[in-house]
Amino acid sequence: MLDFLDEASKEVERESQLPATPQAELLVVDRHAWIAGNVGTLERMIGDVSVAGAESKIVAWEGGALMGMLARMVLAQYDPFRDQLIVVYPNLGDFADVDGLRWLVLHEVTHVAQFRAAPWMADRIIEVARSVLNVEQTGWTREAWDRLRERFPDILKWAREAMEGKAGDSPLLDLLPDEQREAIMSVNALVTLLEGHATHITELAASRVVSDHAAIERRVQARRKRPAAIRLLEAVAGIQMKRQQYVIGKKFCEEIWSHGGAEALAPAWRGPEWAPTADELKEPEAWLARVGAHSPTAER
Repeated sequence: MLDFLDEASKEVERESQLPATPQAELLVVDRHAWIAGNVGTLERMIGDVSVAGAESKIVAWEGGALMGMLARMVLAQYDPFRDQLIVVYPNLGDFADVDGLRWLVLHEVTHVAQFRAAPWMADRIIEVARSVLNVEQTGWTREAWDRLRERFPDILKWAREAMEGKAGDSPLLDLLPDEQREAIMSVNALVTLLEGHATHITELAASRVVSDHAAIERRVQARRKRPAAIRLLEAVAGIQMKRQQYVIGKKFCEEIWSHGGAEALAPAWRGPEWAPTADELKEPEAWLARVGAHSPTAER
Protein backbone atom coordinates (compact mmCIF):
# COMPACT_ATOMS: atom_id res chain seq x y z
CA MET A 1 0.00 0.00 0.00
CA LEU A 2 2.99 2.30 0.49
CA ASP A 3 3.58 2.04 -3.26
CA PHE A 4 0.02 3.31 -3.79
CA LEU A 5 0.76 6.23 -1.49
CA ASP A 6 3.87 7.26 -3.45
CA GLU A 7 2.00 6.94 -6.74
CA ALA A 8 -1.02 8.86 -5.42
CA SER A 9 1.11 11.75 -4.16
CA LYS A 10 2.62 12.24 -7.62
CA GLU A 11 -0.70 11.89 -9.45
CA VAL A 12 -2.58 14.22 -7.11
CA GLU A 13 0.12 16.88 -7.37
CA ARG A 14 -0.02 16.58 -11.17
CA GLU A 15 -3.81 17.00 -11.39
CA SER A 16 -4.47 19.42 -8.52
CA GLN A 17 -1.27 21.49 -8.70
CA LEU A 18 -1.26 21.32 -4.88
CA PRO A 19 1.56 19.90 -2.71
CA ALA A 20 0.84 16.36 -1.50
CA THR A 21 4.04 16.16 0.53
CA PRO A 22 5.14 15.57 3.17
CA GLN A 23 3.09 12.41 3.08
CA ALA A 24 0.68 11.67 5.93
CA GLU A 25 1.22 8.66 8.17
CA LEU A 26 -0.57 5.62 6.75
CA LEU A 27 -2.51 3.42 9.20
CA VAL A 28 -4.54 0.27 8.54
CA VAL A 29 -6.94 -0.23 11.45
CA ASP A 30 -10.01 -2.13 12.63
CA ARG A 31 -13.30 -0.47 13.62
CA HIS A 32 -12.48 -0.20 17.32
CA ALA A 33 -9.22 1.57 16.57
CA TRP A 34 -11.00 3.91 14.15
CA ILE A 35 -13.53 4.89 16.82
CA ALA A 36 -10.81 5.37 19.46
CA GLY A 37 -8.77 7.55 17.13
CA ASN A 38 -11.70 9.75 16.17
CA VAL A 39 -12.81 10.16 19.77
CA GLY A 40 -9.30 11.35 20.56
CA THR A 41 -9.44 13.79 17.65
CA LEU A 42 -12.78 15.17 18.84
CA GLU A 43 -11.40 15.66 22.33
CA ARG A 44 -8.49 17.67 20.96
CA MET A 45 -10.78 19.69 18.70
CA ILE A 46 -13.25 20.59 21.43
CA GLY A 47 -10.57 21.27 24.01
CA ASP A 48 -11.88 22.86 27.19
CA VAL A 49 -15.39 23.52 25.88
CA SER A 50 -17.96 22.16 28.33
CA VAL A 51 -21.57 21.24 27.62
CA ALA A 52 -23.94 20.69 30.51
CA GLY A 53 -27.48 19.59 31.26
CA ALA A 54 -29.81 18.38 28.53
CA GLU A 55 -27.43 19.58 25.84
CA SER A 56 -24.67 17.27 27.09
CA LYS A 57 -26.99 14.24 26.92
CA ILE A 58 -28.02 15.08 23.36
CA VAL A 59 -24.44 15.61 22.24
CA ALA A 60 -23.30 12.35 23.87
CA TRP A 61 -26.17 10.34 22.36
CA GLU A 62 -25.73 11.77 18.87
CA GLY A 63 -21.95 11.38 19.01
CA GLY A 64 -22.14 7.75 20.13
CA ALA A 65 -24.78 6.82 17.57
CA LEU A 66 -22.88 8.51 14.75
CA MET A 67 -19.57 6.89 15.66
CA GLY A 68 -21.18 3.46 15.78
CA MET A 69 -22.78 3.91 12.36
CA LEU A 70 -19.74 5.40 10.66
CA ALA A 71 -17.43 2.72 12.08
CA ARG A 72 -19.17 0.21 9.82
CA MET A 73 -19.25 2.45 6.76
CA VAL A 74 -16.00 4.39 6.45
CA LEU A 75 -13.51 2.83 4.05
CA ALA A 76 -10.72 5.36 4.44
CA GLN A 77 -10.22 8.79 5.95
CA TYR A 78 -7.64 11.54 6.14
CA ASP A 79 -7.50 13.06 9.62
CA PRO A 80 -5.85 16.50 9.31
CA PHE A 81 -5.67 16.91 13.09
CA ARG A 82 -3.49 13.81 13.49
CA ASP A 83 -2.06 14.01 9.94
CA GLN A 84 -2.94 10.38 9.33
CA LEU A 85 -4.38 8.58 6.33
CA ILE A 86 -6.49 5.79 7.84
CA VAL A 87 -7.82 2.68 6.08
CA VAL A 88 -10.54 0.73 7.95
CA TYR A 89 -9.72 -2.75 6.73
CA PRO A 90 -12.86 -4.67 7.88
CA ASN A 91 -15.05 -2.32 5.83
CA LEU A 92 -13.21 -2.60 2.51
CA GLY A 93 -15.15 -5.52 1.04
CA ASP A 94 -14.65 -5.49 -2.73
CA PHE A 95 -12.51 -2.35 -2.39
CA ALA A 96 -9.72 -4.54 -0.96
CA ASP A 97 -8.34 -5.35 -4.41
CA VAL A 98 -5.62 -3.40 -6.21
CA ASP A 99 -7.94 -1.05 -8.11
CA GLY A 100 -10.12 -0.36 -5.08
CA LEU A 101 -7.19 0.47 -2.81
CA ARG A 102 -5.55 2.63 -5.47
CA TRP A 103 -8.81 4.61 -5.90
CA LEU A 104 -9.25 5.09 -2.14
CA VAL A 105 -5.69 6.28 -1.64
CA LEU A 106 -5.98 8.74 -4.52
CA HIS A 107 -9.07 10.27 -2.92
CA GLU A 108 -7.59 10.57 0.57
CA VAL A 109 -4.23 11.90 -0.66
CA THR A 110 -6.18 14.67 -2.41
CA HIS A 111 -7.44 15.66 1.04
CA VAL A 112 -3.84 15.67 2.26
CA ALA A 113 -2.95 18.06 -0.57
CA GLN A 114 -5.87 20.34 0.29
CA PHE A 115 -4.76 20.76 3.89
CA ARG A 116 -1.11 21.16 2.85
CA ALA A 117 -2.13 24.01 0.55
CA ALA A 118 -4.60 25.56 3.03
CA PRO A 119 -3.57 24.87 6.65
CA TRP A 120 -6.10 27.48 7.78
CA MET A 121 -8.90 24.97 7.12
CA ALA A 122 -8.12 22.86 10.18
CA ASP A 123 -8.25 25.94 12.41
CA ARG A 124 -11.55 26.99 10.84
CA ILE A 125 -13.16 23.61 11.53
CA ILE A 126 -11.98 23.68 15.15
CA GLU A 127 -13.26 27.23 15.56
CA VAL A 128 -16.73 26.27 14.35
CA ALA A 129 -16.85 23.06 16.39
CA ARG A 130 -16.08 24.97 19.56
CA SER A 131 -18.55 27.74 18.78
CA VAL A 132 -21.35 25.22 18.23
CA LEU A 133 -20.69 23.52 21.56
CA ASN A 134 -19.85 26.68 23.50
CA VAL A 135 -21.18 26.63 27.03
CA GLU A 136 -22.68 30.08 26.53
CA GLN A 137 -25.14 28.59 24.06
CA THR A 138 -26.94 26.45 26.65
CA GLY A 139 -30.71 26.56 26.82
CA TRP A 140 -31.31 25.94 23.14
CA THR A 141 -33.26 22.75 23.85
CA ARG A 142 -36.30 24.76 24.95
CA GLU A 143 -36.19 26.84 21.78
CA ALA A 144 -35.61 23.69 19.73
CA TRP A 145 -38.79 22.13 21.14
CA ASP A 146 -40.83 25.16 20.02
CA ARG A 147 -39.24 25.07 16.58
CA LEU A 148 -39.84 21.32 16.37
CA ARG A 149 -43.57 21.79 16.84
CA GLU A 150 -43.63 24.50 14.19
CA ARG A 151 -41.64 22.48 11.64
CA PHE A 152 -43.10 19.04 12.43
CA PRO A 153 -45.03 18.71 9.11
CA ASP A 154 -41.86 19.66 7.18
CA ILE A 155 -39.82 17.15 9.19
CA LEU A 156 -42.31 14.35 8.47
CA LYS A 157 -42.20 15.16 4.74
CA TRP A 158 -38.40 15.22 4.81
CA ALA A 159 -38.31 11.86 6.66
CA ARG A 160 -40.52 10.23 4.02
CA GLU A 161 -38.30 11.61 1.26
CA ALA A 162 -35.20 10.41 3.11
CA MET A 163 -36.57 6.86 3.21
CA GLU A 164 -37.11 7.10 -0.55
CA GLY A 165 -33.59 8.42 -1.07
CA LYS A 166 -34.83 11.87 -2.14
CA ALA A 167 -34.15 13.99 0.94
CA GLY A 168 -32.96 17.55 0.48
CA ASP A 169 -31.52 19.86 3.13
CA SER A 170 -32.39 18.67 6.62
CA PRO A 171 -34.98 20.78 8.49
CA LEU A 172 -33.39 19.48 11.71
CA LEU A 173 -30.74 22.19 11.37
CA ASP A 174 -33.51 24.75 11.81
CA LEU A 175 -33.88 23.54 15.40
CA LEU A 176 -30.49 25.03 16.25
CA PRO A 177 -29.92 28.67 17.23
CA ASP A 178 -29.28 30.92 14.22
CA GLU A 179 -25.60 31.51 15.02
CA GLN A 180 -24.85 27.81 15.38
CA ARG A 181 -26.78 26.90 12.25
CA GLU A 182 -24.93 29.50 10.18
CA ALA A 183 -21.59 28.26 11.50
CA ILE A 184 -22.43 24.67 10.61
CA MET A 185 -23.57 25.65 7.11
CA SER A 186 -20.36 27.61 6.51
CA VAL A 187 -18.28 24.53 7.30
CA ASN A 188 -20.66 22.40 5.24
CA ALA A 189 -19.88 24.64 2.25
CA LEU A 190 -16.15 24.20 2.88
CA VAL A 191 -16.43 20.41 3.18
CA THR A 192 -18.56 20.34 0.02
CA LEU A 193 -15.67 22.00 -1.81
CA LEU A 194 -13.17 19.53 -0.33
CA GLU A 195 -15.20 16.41 -1.14
CA GLY A 196 -16.15 17.59 -4.62
CA HIS A 197 -12.56 18.54 -5.39
CA ALA A 198 -11.25 15.20 -4.09
CA THR A 199 -13.81 13.33 -6.21
CA HIS A 200 -12.91 15.33 -9.31
CA ILE A 201 -9.15 14.92 -8.87
CA THR A 202 -9.56 11.20 -8.14
CA GLU A 203 -11.51 10.71 -11.36
CA LEU A 204 -8.89 12.57 -13.39
CA ALA A 205 -6.02 10.56 -11.92
CA ALA A 206 -7.87 7.23 -11.82
CA SER A 207 -8.70 7.48 -15.51
CA ARG A 208 -4.97 6.97 -16.11
CA VAL A 209 -3.73 4.74 -13.27
CA VAL A 210 -6.73 2.53 -12.38
CA SER A 211 -7.22 -0.29 -14.86
CA ASP A 212 -11.04 -0.30 -14.72
CA HIS A 213 -12.17 3.07 -13.44
CA ALA A 214 -15.77 2.49 -14.57
CA ALA A 215 -16.00 -0.63 -12.41
CA ILE A 216 -14.88 1.35 -9.38
CA GLU A 217 -17.61 3.92 -10.02
CA ARG A 218 -20.17 1.12 -10.13
CA ARG A 219 -18.94 -0.13 -6.77
CA VAL A 220 -19.30 3.35 -5.29
CA GLN A 221 -22.87 3.63 -6.58
CA ALA A 222 -23.73 0.16 -5.27
CA ARG A 223 -22.57 1.10 -1.76
CA ARG A 224 -25.03 3.99 -1.73
CA LYS A 225 -28.05 1.68 -2.03
CA ARG A 226 -29.57 1.26 1.44
CA PRO A 227 -32.83 -0.06 2.91
CA ALA A 228 -35.37 2.69 3.68
CA ALA A 229 -34.81 2.60 7.45
CA ILE A 230 -31.05 2.92 7.02
CA ARG A 231 -31.48 5.82 4.60
CA LEU A 232 -33.54 7.64 7.24
CA LEU A 233 -30.89 7.04 9.92
CA GLU A 234 -28.19 8.27 7.55
CA ALA A 235 -30.18 11.42 6.82
CA VAL A 236 -30.66 12.14 10.53
CA ALA A 237 -26.93 11.58 11.15
CA GLY A 238 -25.98 13.91 8.30
CA ILE A 239 -24.53 11.20 6.08
CA GLN A 240 -26.99 11.99 3.29
CA MET A 241 -25.77 15.59 3.43
CA LYS A 242 -22.23 14.31 2.93
CA ARG A 243 -23.29 12.43 -0.20
CA GLN A 244 -24.82 15.62 -1.54
CA GLN A 245 -21.47 17.31 -0.90
CA TYR A 246 -19.77 14.93 -3.34
CA VAL A 247 -22.30 15.71 -6.06
CA ILE A 248 -22.57 19.49 -5.60
CA GLY A 249 -18.86 19.97 -4.99
CA LYS A 250 -17.82 17.84 -7.96
CA LYS A 251 -20.15 19.74 -10.30
CA PHE A 252 -18.71 23.03 -9.01
CA CYS A 253 -15.13 21.89 -9.61
CA GLU A 254 -15.92 20.59 -13.09
CA GLU A 255 -17.34 23.99 -13.99
CA ILE A 256 -14.33 25.82 -12.55
CA TRP A 257 -11.99 23.45 -14.42
CA SER A 258 -13.65 24.44 -17.67
CA HIS A 259 -12.51 28.02 -16.98
CA GLY A 260 -8.84 27.21 -16.48
CA GLY A 261 -8.25 23.94 -14.66
CA ALA A 262 -6.59 23.78 -11.26
CA GLU A 263 -5.27 27.32 -11.62
CA ALA A 264 -8.82 28.69 -11.79
CA LEU A 265 -9.61 27.09 -8.42
CA ALA A 266 -6.38 28.28 -6.77
CA PRO A 267 -7.94 31.31 -4.96
CA ALA A 268 -10.17 28.96 -2.93
CA TRP A 269 -7.16 27.79 -0.89
CA ARG A 270 -6.01 31.29 0.16
CA GLY A 271 -8.29 31.72 3.16
CA PRO A 272 -11.86 31.28 4.42
CA GLU A 273 -13.01 34.52 2.81
CA TRP A 274 -11.91 33.18 -0.59
CA ALA A 275 -13.71 29.83 -0.35
CA PRO A 276 -17.05 29.53 -2.16
CA THR A 277 -20.22 30.04 -0.14
CA ALA A 278 -23.12 27.58 -0.24
CA ASP A 279 -24.84 29.75 -2.86
CA GLU A 280 -21.66 30.09 -4.94
CA LEU A 281 -21.20 26.33 -5.00
CA LYS A 282 -24.42 26.22 -7.02
CA GLU A 283 -23.42 29.29 -9.07
CA PRO A 284 -19.73 28.82 -9.98
CA GLU A 285 -19.77 31.88 -12.22
CA ALA A 286 -20.66 34.04 -9.20
CA TRP A 287 -17.62 32.75 -7.29
CA LEU A 288 -15.35 33.29 -10.27
CA ALA A 289 -16.62 36.86 -10.61
CA ARG A 290 -16.09 37.57 -6.90
CA VAL A 291 -12.57 36.18 -6.60
CA GLY A 292 -11.58 37.60 -9.97
CA ALA A 293 -12.62 41.08 -8.87
CA HIS A 294 -10.55 40.75 -5.69
CA SER A 295 -7.54 38.91 -7.05
CA PRO A 296 -4.06 40.44 -6.62
CA THR A 297 -3.87 40.91 -10.41
CA ALA A 298 -7.21 42.74 -10.56
CA GLU A 299 -6.25 44.97 -7.62
CA ARG A 300 -3.11 46.08 -9.39
